[in-house]
Amino acid sequence: MHLLHNSGVPHRGRNHDDLHRARQQQSEQIGELRGERRGEQKGEARLLLRLVGLKYGEVPDDARRRIEAADAETLLIWSDRILTAQHLDKVLR
Repeated sequence: MHLLHNSGVPHRGRNHDDLHRARQQQSEQIGELRGERRGEQKGEARLLLRLVGLKYGEVPDDARRRIEAADAETLLIWSDRILTAQHLDKVLR
């Protein structure tokens, strides 16, 4: 059912406006979560790159690319491995 506003333009009603606002809020929340996850991933990658450099010396370009592209879960696994691995290839396996 369409109602007319004072301007003569059909108005969809309050339920439609509420639904639109709810969808907009949900989209904003999803965007915030994605941003937080990406920030966490970047921080974990930065820390792992630092640790790799300290333990093994200069970080090879291919290792740097893999670390920067890895998801947060993989970075955590690699961060655990660096504690005991004698060689970088054992960390990134």
